[in-house]
Formats: sequence, C-alpha cells, structure tokens
Amino acid sequence: DEKWFDPNPPFLDFFHINSRAGLSTVGGIKIHLQDRNGFLWMSSRDSWGLFRYDGHIFKRFDEDQANTGKYLATKEIECVVEDEAGFLWIGCPLGLTRYDPKTEVFRTFENTIDPSGNSVGQVFIDRQSRLWYSTENGTFLFNRKKEQFEKAFSGTITDASGRTLSGQTV
Repeated sequence: DEKWFDPNPPFLDFFHINSRAGLSTVGGIKIHLQDRNGFLWMSSRDSWGLFRYDGHIFKRFDEDQANTGKYLATKEIECVVEDEAGFLWIGCPLGLTRYDPKTEVFRTFENTIDPSGNSVGQVFIDRQSRLWYSTENGTFLFNRKKEQFEKAFSGTITDASGRTLSGQTV
C-alpha cells in the first residue's frame, strides 16, 4: 500500500544561522564545499573572510595583518577546493592559498610565471590530481610537490565528476 500522507511525520528541527551565530550575512553567503571532516566552508560577499562551520559554531579566518600564517592573506575569497590529502586550496585576488587543517596554517603562493596573474577566479583539480587555477590572464598549473607554478594552458580540462575548466593562452 502506498502512503500519500503520514499522520506522524518524523520531527524536524530547523534553525536560522545569522550574524548572532558568528556569520556575516551582509550581501549573501557562498558555500564552497563540505570537506572530508564534515565542515562547511563558506565566504561572504561583503569580504569578511572564510568561515568554517561544524554544525554548531562558526570559526572565522580573517586577514593576516601580522603575517603569522594563521590567517588569510586577504578577506576576499573566490573559490575553495579540497585535494586528496585534505588540504584546502583557496583562490583569492592575491594568489593561490593552501590551508593545512592539521596545523591551521595558511600559505599563499605567488604566480612567478606571470606575476600579473595572481587574481584567482577558479581552482580546479583534474582527473590526474593536478591543481589548476584560472585568472584573467589564463589558466596555470601549480606543482604541489615543488610548490611552484609550471606552465600556462590552453584548452579544456575535465575533473573526475565531469566539470570542465577552459583556459586560454597566456
């Protein structure tokens, strides 16, 4: 027998998340991903940094004024991806930033091939686990083992889920 209406539905508890919970909501929120540990990573359009949410508490990662590595190089976040080792790769106007969740340290890498190409629009990990990022000037490959940029790319890259990143010649 099919049931069209359950007179005793399961209890669902909804709650609103807002600035009182520690999240800046002016201008909207962009949820980037849920990592392997279950944390939600998001940023706000009003450039209040990166937020990690564990289901109860927000932790805000702000701009690093003292260059301690415990904060971001900038509060403006364009995109966030997680690699197979659990590192988060963050695209921002100052370059490509890696976040190590074990040490909670951020490190920003500058594009040495094209220093004018540091404003990251999209970060992408392809089917071969290579890290790419796109800028207004083109698409670049970042060698994570050598921690350096290697080359620019022209063409299309596809990740494991079938999403594509199109590049242009630099």
